[in-house]
Amino acid sequence: MDTGTDYSPPQAPTDSFGRVCAIVLACTVLPLLALYAASAASWPAPDDAGELMTAAARLGIAHPTGYPLLTLLGKAATCVPIGTAAYRLNLLVALAGATACGLLAVLTLLGSRSAVAGVLTGLAFGLTPVLWRNSTSFEVYSLNALFIAAALLCATVAWHPDTGQSRRGRWLCLLGLSVGLGLSHHLSFIAVLPALVPIAWSGRACWTPSRQHSLTAAVAFILGLTPWLYLPIRAWYFAHDPETCWTRLPSFGAVIDHMSALEYRGKLLPYAPTGIPILLRRYLDALWQQFAPLLVLAPFAEANGVVARAASRLVSATTGLDPHLLCVPEVTWLKRLGEYRELSAQFATGDPEALAAWIVFCCEAMEAGADEAKSIADAARGQ
Repeated sequence: MDTGTDYSPPQAPTDSFGRVCAIVLACTVLPLLALYAASAASWPAPDDAGELMTAAARLGIAHPTGYPLLTLLGKAATCVPIGTAAYRLNLLVALAGATACGLLAVLTLLGSRSAVAGVLTGLAFGLTPVLWRNSTSFEVYSLNALFIAAALLCATVAWHPDTGQSRRGRWLCLLGLSVGLGLSHHLSFIAVLPALVPIAWSGRACWTPSRQHSLTAAVAFILGLTPWLYLPIRAWYFAHDPETCWTRLPSFGAVIDHMSALEYRGKLLPYAPTGIPILLRRYLDALWQQFAPLLVLAPFAEANGVVARAASRLVSATTGLDPHLLCVPEVTWLKRLGEYRELSAQFATGDPEALAAWIVFCCEAMEAGADEAKSIADAARGQ
């Protein structure tokens, strides 16, 4: 497991290195896309897939937050003459999920300087049950993963000291577009924004965006938000269809309420406090089933810990423990770094007492992370 604190700057993209990135991207995306396409169903999966497919195929309005970008992309996907309409929509999220893994592979390549490590990371992430499931059923999460990976990659390259000055502005513009599209697709993307700050801060000595670059990025960001315009246009200028529209949006206030998921307010943790132990157990079970090899076997030359910790955050969201990724367990992991290293090493031995100690440590990190998130929210509200 990689737990060292020394950091080697990623290799910035040159022309030759760019070709390596393209090869890594292709070696990750193409096999995963073929796998997802072969395992995607020709009918809607349970949960929200049927409703989202109906909204996309008939240009309706989905449940809050409306998901206008997914609706518009889905409508375009239904025009592709392949299989059933449901299969076409499932292929859309398959493409998004495979591309997200490809961008993660390139990001790992930049950090590890190993093409093999990059491809293995992308494939390992793509083969996890949680991403595989969400990349073969028409849901919102694979597209969200795509924008997260794109934003992190663009920020990393834009502020890297070896990136050419003429290219920084382009990557900053792509970063603004990725952030805008991410926010227009899923509000949980807000939780990703703090991760971009240290990337920019660490590269402040080598590059400070000019006013022109900042303005261009701001325009790209606003352009990324334009899918939101679909909701008022669809609600106000076209007939309401109760079969394809979640609700009526007769006013601007109603549109804002739908976009901000007011209907779900107070349901960030949809279980009573007595159900938290059940969520914790579900989270830890899923973490072990899907990502334990990353921690125990250390399959990569470097960055095993980084991949495992990132994967654990994804599991906490998909299992319902922290569906909006509001907890900040990284604070505890960093403050108790020595204990983290020791317990993770003992965890790898498989000793029952070591496993119990690791589980307790993870629970303490999540609890402290919830307190940290609450303090941030209280400070933002001026309390």
